[in-house]
Amino acid sequence: MPDIELQCSAYRVRFTPTNDPETTVELLPLGALCDSQPEKSGQYATQADNTIGAAWQRHHSRGNASLILRADAYRWTPSHYHAQKLREEMEFYMWEHPEGVLDYATAFDENMHPIFTKKLHATLADFRALLLTDDTSPWPNAQGVHFVFSFQISPIE
Repeated sequence: MPDIELQCSAYRVRFTPTNDPETTVELLPLGALCDSQPEKSGQYATQADNTIGAAWQRHHSRGNASLILRADAYRWTPSHYHAQKLREEMEFYMWEHPEGVLDYATAFDENMHPIFTKKLHATLADFRALLLTDDTSPWPNAQGVHFVFSFQISPIE
């Protein structure tokens, strides 16, 4: 087992795709092992007047704003076979469902209820599902997947 520094997530990130509203994917469970806590970057801006009548402007052109939420999570599986299966299923699912609502939560009380939650319009910017190796696994075996993802986010109007 390598000497790597990990944290237990103090956040929960769930994604519900627009084209599959019956399914919610828990990308970062509370308490999951991760390299770092979710990180937000970019700039805030108010809605600019549309100059092009394209539908993507409702999300992608908010007065030159570009807010990004980045996070990661390690997920253990019972075997390397299960890790490969989980990796392929998650990669294809996220690629086929890149737009939706992100449920972001933090500040959990002693009963594990979030004190702060926010629903955000989200577009997948990057999603990687990396099979663990002996050098990257936080567990004594390399049976699992490290999910690294980022979304462009904006408020839900």
